[in-house]
Amino acid sequence: MVPTKQPRHVAEPPPVPLPPPDAEPPPVAEPPPVAEPPPVAEPPPVAEPPPVAEPPPVPPSFPLPPPEPPPVVPPPVLGLLPTHEPSEHNVPKLHALQRLPPLPQAVC
Repeated sequence: MVPTKQPRHVAEPPPVPLPPPDAEPPPVAEPPPVAEPPPVAEPPPVAEPPPVAEPPPVPPSFPLPPPEPPPVVPPPVLGLLPTHEPSEHNVPKLHALQRLPPLPQAVC
């Protein structure tokens, strides 16, 4: 026969002593009253700035010249061709470096 393990005997905790039935429970301390925060003072109303008076118009210290009339364009004359600027094919082609102005020389 195989010996079976016997459970070890665990000691039970001692019983909690109960108060006698006619004893009153200890009084519960009441929390102190919460002080109310002081009332928040309303900010004073913002005063509106006084209206800005427009400055009086300054009279000119000298008389202004009269406005110039628009330029007069003569009507085109029929039968005449307008003068031409030199066209692109009359200008000799230059290399890109030849078109640049000469660089200033450094003076040592």
